[in-house]
Amino acid sequence: MQPGFSVRPFFEAFGFSNTQLGDVFAVYGITAMLAYFSGGVIADHYSPSTLMTLSLFATAFRQLPDVVCGAGGVSVKSLVYLNRRQSVNGF
Repeated sequence: MQPGFSVRPFFEAFGFSNTQLGDVFAVYGITAMLAYFSGGVIADHYSPSTLMTLSLFATAFRQLPDVVCGAGGVSVKSLVYLNRRQSVNGF
């Protein structure tokens, strides 16, 4: 099966098979569904401005180690580039 446009970077960066990629997306879907349910309950109890403020600080706190350690901005596209570069240079 030829990978589609949206999953091609995963195949190139990580070397996933179709089965492995299906498992990854299934886990993501289940996790997202559970997060939506809990997010709805939380949204019913707090005001939107409180939730936006908390999520802003939570995102900043999560990104802090990446910024301090210099790993910020790593994406699948970056991993594909590095993978291609390693295969060309041999290391």
